[in-house]
Formats: sequence, structure tokens, C-alpha cells
Amino acid sequence: MKQEIPIEQTAVERQIKRPNIGVMANVRVKDGAFLGKQGPALLKYLQMASDLKTSMCVFSPADVDISKSVLYGYVLTPGDTDGSYRLRRVLQQIPLVIYDQVLSRRYERIPNVADTLHFLRRKAVIFNDGYFDKWEVQSWLQSNPLLRKHLPHTAFLMNAKTLERFVSLYEVVFVKPIHGSLGIGISKITRVPDGFEVVTRLKVGSSPVAKYATAGQLYAAFKKNWRSKARVIQEGIDLLHYEGRPLDLRAIVQKDGSGTWKRTKVFGRVAGVGEFTSNLTTGGEAMSLSALANDMPNLPWSDIRLQIQKLISVIPTVIEEGSGKLLGEMGIDLGMDISGHVHIIEVNAKPWKTAATENGSAKLVDLSFMRPIRFALQLARSFDAGGER
Repeated sequence: MKQEIPIEQTAVERQIKRPNIGVMANVRVKDGAFLGKQGPALLKYLQMASDLKTSMCVFSPADVDISKSVLYGYVLTPGDTDGSYRLRRVLQQIPLVIYDQVLSRRYERIPNVADTLHFLRRKAVIFNDGYFDKWEVQSWLQSNPLLRKHLPHTAFLMNAKTLERFVSLYEVVFVKPIHGSLGIGISKITRVPDGFEVVTRLKVGSSPVAKYATAGQLYAAFKKNWRSKARVIQEGIDLLHYEGRPLDLRAIVQKDGSGTWKRTKVFGRVAGVGEFTSNLTTGGEAMSLSALANDMPNLPWSDIRLQIQKLISVIPTVIEEGSGKLLGEMGIDLGMDISGHVHIIEVNAKPWKTAATENGSAKLVDLSFMRPIRFALQLARSFDAGGER
């Protein structure tokens, strides 16, 4: 529910501070602290902005009053940037630049939230607005000859014939919701002697294994459960395994303060025990490339690194041009097969970032939070503060 703003405050709107940057998320606060898994990241952005001596607030779409073009944004209390902090809720104008960190498609579709987002697009520069459609991403990537040979065979799942074709061609296939995230809703189909076995990633854990004698029965069961949600079907890559668990790679690429795409970090993700997706939010484990290279010395790591660098130097521009959106970062998921060939699995508009690390580089963690702020500052400098979008 939107907060009512007293009339006497809006009468002096010109005196209300307009922050350079706003980080927009589904914010929850209690006792002066952010709640939820995203809370540490939201605090990290405020701390980084304080280091850069720029004005930033964290806000929720529910904090925006459209009629008065103001919002209540959360800022750090003065001097509290060393881990001991309290948040203060301050009346502010719409920020010059907004970094979209709303991580729920369902939340974005709430009518009041959708109306607010439409309003904000006219009042500020927004980057990483919304999400990618997996089928559209596949089409954008497929249009580039250099990327084509790194893409698994993928199709829009329109009917039973498409499913039958894929399960006849490949022993393992994956069915993914085109608007899914965090691996939730992905089904793994394995061809076995007496039919097919299916397991689906849920919000918590995976479904029990379901068995079907024919592809037709499988499609009928899927269609009943999918309702109206569109899916893509994808060839299952024979991914490398680490200690018996599937392994893939996540590359975080971001624009720097000049607006140029840069590689921030690349690391391995090992699926949790018994899982077939490697998302860190659902039990996956992060590992550095150097650690993987030490533990798996028989792989052609020099060639693998060259492939990774080639792909992440091309993909961001292809995606940004295809989407027509202003982007400041993306997460690129890559898979390696047993020969060392690198495959493009997915591209994510809002890669999950943790505010601290146990096994990785703290400097790279800081860099992954600093770069979006520097990019936002570059956008703010070019923004006409007196006008609208």
C-alpha cells in the first residue's frame, strides 16, 4: 500500500532532495534493517554509494506517490557505513537514475506496481528494467554466427510433436518456462528403456521422479500442469561433473563508469547434492576457476578460458541490441562438456549477487556492486535534471 504524504511536504517539493541514484527493489525493513535474502545486497549498494560520496536511496515501487512525483527512500544514517547501521526513511524526489533490482516477475505484474513502473519510466533513466524472455534471448543469440555453434539445440515447445522430436534425438532434454528464474520450474526429462523419467525443480527442492511410457503421455501431463505458461525445450548438454554433481559457469559482465561492457568475474557453480540446477540460491556452491583447474587438470583450460572470453565479449552487445533496453549488467551461464567445448545455457537480466564471499575474492565482490553505481553516475551526469524522459 502506498504511503500518504502530508500536503505541507509537497508544497515545498522543490526543496526536497533529488538523489542521483535509486535502487528499486521489493524492500522490506524491520527495526532499521533490511529483511530477506536481498537485504545484505541492498545495504551493500548504500555503503558503496557512501564511499563514492554520491546520493542514493533504496526504495520499493510501493513507496512512490505518483500524484506528487515523490517517494520515501531508505538511506543510511550518517556515519553508519561499517556494518553497524540503521536505515532512515526520507522523503525524496524521483531519482535521476534508477537501477532495477526487483527480482520477482510476479511482483512486477501487480497492477499498482505495474502502474508505478510505467510512471517511473517517464521520470527517470532506468537500467536493467524488467526481464528477458528465454525464447527471445535464444533468437537474438542465434542470429549471431559467432555464437551459433555454442548454442544447444532449442525450440519453442508448441505441441507434442516438438517434444517427441527432441526426446527421440537426445537422451536428456530440459523444458524451461520462458519467464522463469532461479531454475524454478525447469523439468529434466531422461529417456529410459521403458519410457521417460521427469523431475522438476521446485521453489524448495525437486519433485519426486515421475514416469511416463510415451512422449504423448508426458506432453499431456505437462500441458495440464503448465496452464498457460510458455516453455522452451532444449537439448541436454553432457555437462562436466564435479564430485558427481553437475558443474556450470557464471560470468558477471557489467558496464563501468564509461558505459563500456567489462568482465567482472567468472566462477564455477556446482549443483547441490541430488540437484540438477546449480543456482546458488537453491543450494549450489561457488568455486573459482583456478580451484576447478587445479582439481580437474586434464581439461584444456587455456582453450576454455579463450572460449569464455570470446563469448562474454560478444553476448552483452547482442543482447542489448536485441532487447532494445538500456542494460548495465547481465549474468551469462555457460556449460562445459567433457571435450572442453563451452555452451551458452542462459542469459539473465538480474544476476544474483551476494554481498560477501567465503571462498572467492572480496575485491571482485566489491567490484560487482561498485560498477553498477559508477555506471548509474555516468548516466546521471548526462541526465537533464529539469526534464522528464
